[in-house]
Amino acid sequence: METKTQRHFIDFLFPLTLFLLFASLAVIIILLATNIYKDTANNSYYNDNARLSLAYVSEKIHQNNEENKISLTAVDNTDVLAISHPGEAYTYYTYIYFRDGYIKELFFKEGSPVNLDFGRNISQVSSFNIDRVSPSLLSFTCLDGQGEEYHTLVSLKCTD
Repeated sequence: METKTQRHFIDFLFPLTLFLLFASLAVIIILLATNIYKDTANNSYYNDNARLSLAYVSEKIHQNNEENKISLTAVDNTDVLAISHPGEAYTYYTYIYFRDGYIKELFFKEGSPVNLDFGRNISQVSSFNIDRVSPSLLSFTCLDGQGEEYHTLVSLKCTD
């Protein structure tokens, strides 16, 4: 006795449809996860960049927090945090300022011509402001690339 197995078109179509549905959902999930990761990485970059910038400036002040070493000045219409480093023969200065989308640092010897364009880039931010709140308190405000604003206050132990 011969038995014929009859194959229906649905027997082929149903597993194929399930496979295609599974594959397309897997691709969609991978694309969504990629976009989420990219957004998270960008947010983290901008957030960390702004916070580290403020921490860097705060640490520079703490390292040099002695009488008459830290001051605010303006050079070429740019607010500058000036830190002096008296040496045996010369006095050296470190200027920290915002220019061309970067927080910059310029180290030079007293009497040298000062060109803020030659400063070393510290970090890229949208804006950076320095304010003297009181004779012994400095305020720093930083705006990251996504418009998030960060603040820090630094107390000077020794004031002018």
